[in-house]
Amino acid sequence: HRRRGYGQAILENAASLAVAKGLCSLHVETYAQDHAALATYKRCGFRQIAERPAVNGPDDRGQILLYKDLVEAEKIANPN
Repeated sequence: HRRRGYGQAILENAASLAVAKGLCSLHVETYAQDHAALATYKRCGFRQIAERPAVNGPDDRGQILLYKDLVEAEKIANPN
């Protein structure tokens, strides 16, 4: 299931649905050590906006919060 584009397809569909509903942004979060997820989010136009440190013991991996501006992305995709 990895590296087949499923994650990117889901994110693109979510962005399209969000724009159709009039939303202006998407927010996601993932474990700080999930490099594959971080790469997919960044490839899809998300940018990191915050990091939650690991504070709940040795099993806590910390979180990365990411954001995508759908208004700006729509302007780039459809410049007319």
